[in-house]
Amino acid sequence: MVREFVPAAVLRSRIVTYALKHKLEANATPSAELVLDSARREMKLAGIHGVVTARTIPEGTRKGEPIRRVVRICNRSIVGFALQVADLDPASSILLQSIGPGGKRHHGCGISKFAVKPPASAVGI
Repeated sequence: MVREFVPAAVLRSRIVTYALKHKLEANATPSAELVLDSARREMKLAGIHGVVTARTIPEGTRKGEPIRRVVRICNRSIVGFALQVADLDPASSILLQSIGPGGKRHHGCGISKFAVKPPASAVGI
């Protein structure tokens, strides 16, 4: 099913990845701060105005830590984090949904969803 982009004040991505090997030591994984800095820089270049934060684990022993996710593609592990962008104006929201943050979108990374379900009248068929 194809849906239209609908403006939303808050968008969430399950996983956002960036090619950051040049900023890391050998066999190191990116930190949430490094991914957030890259997302902020990318949004600024695209002219998207919003507040980017890492989503955190809501409960348990790791409560408050950034949600870290791993995608495995061809025996390689790609590390990313769950991000949320808030305080979006309608134009920035549509642009962010169309370009998506980070890379590996063809593997399902960087796909933005509404933080809350949009009204039924706003969803296209």
